[in-house]
Amino acid sequence: MNVFVTGASGFIGAALVTELQQRGHEVIALVRRRAQFDQMVALGVRPVWCDLFSIDRLAQAMAGCEVVFHLAGENKWGVRNPYPMLKVNIAGTVSVAQAAKQAGVRRLVYTSSAAAIGEAKGTIGREDSVYRGWHMSEYEASKRSAEAALLEMTGLEIVIVNPSSVQGPGRVAGTGKIMLAIVNGTLPVFVDTRFSICHITDCVQGHILAAERGQPGERYILSGATVTTGEVFGQLAEITGLKLRPRYIPHWLAMGGAIVAQYYAWARGRDPSWSREKMAAILHGHHFDGSKATRELGLQYTPLSRALYETIQWYREHGLIRRPLPRLDP
Repeated sequence: MNVFVTGASGFIGAALVTELQQRGHEVIALVRRRAQFDQMVALGVRPVWCDLFSIDRLAQAMAGCEVVFHLAGENKWGVRNPYPMLKVNIAGTVSVAQAAKQAGVRRLVYTSSAAAIGEAKGTIGREDSVYRGWHMSEYEASKRSAEAALLEMTGLEIVIVNPSSVQGPGRVAGTGKIMLAIVNGTLPVFVDTRFSICHITDCVQGHILAAERGQPGERYILSGATVTTGEVFGQLAEITGLKLRPRYIPHWLAMGGAIVAQYYAWARGRDPSWSREKMAAILHGHHFDGSKATRELGLQYTPLSRALYETIQWYREHGLIRRPLPRLDP
């Protein structure tokens, strides 16, 4: 079938496009920059020059498509002006859905985030978790608002997927930087917390299964494992043979440092690498339950040890690990 994909040049999007093509689907992708255009052509994808807010142009590009995968969005933390991100993540999502409806598309699969679940601290985040009543970041708020707006629409099947932290070969930004820093020994201190992980292969399969089997109006968390900081260090040490011993700092000190880093970046006219919002999410910790996707969609998750091994192997193959590894065992 014909499918339309936004955000096709991103980490998840590029992997999804590749898998869709391998299954014989014709993929049409939204592009906004020359580099994205060239990337899609190299992948054998039909690129369409457009932005998220050109509803008529989007509808023309989507004509004849049965499914739209909407992955495009911005993920920024602690920015001084969050309005551009809010516009893209909320209004842009509504615009894509309106275009899909206008084009006669049957189903839209929206890539939200597990952060939008908004579970209370210390609880397990599930699709039906009670919202804690406040958001930790503008990003979280934007994803939750976009979900609400989509679910109010009629005349279009909406299925939502909520990935936890997506890791795997090719991930070098965001939390991928932390994983790489652990192995390279370049991040001297850490905080004791817990977080949930979804392997990139499982995330892609979750998207496709949501398109094939998901119930309209439902959300599906994609999360294969939840681990503490110490458990990650232990597994990485076992895989690589490195002696990895985390040095923890108190939560109050970590938050203080993040706030200082945020205002220092603002003073220099930059977006911060560390911010109050990002540290609040880390210290809150997450434990997401991805079992609904298994029960209802048939998604099978990759074991965490295998996911970590494949990620480290990819880092080494691409010259990103800057010290010798005693071993590399799955």
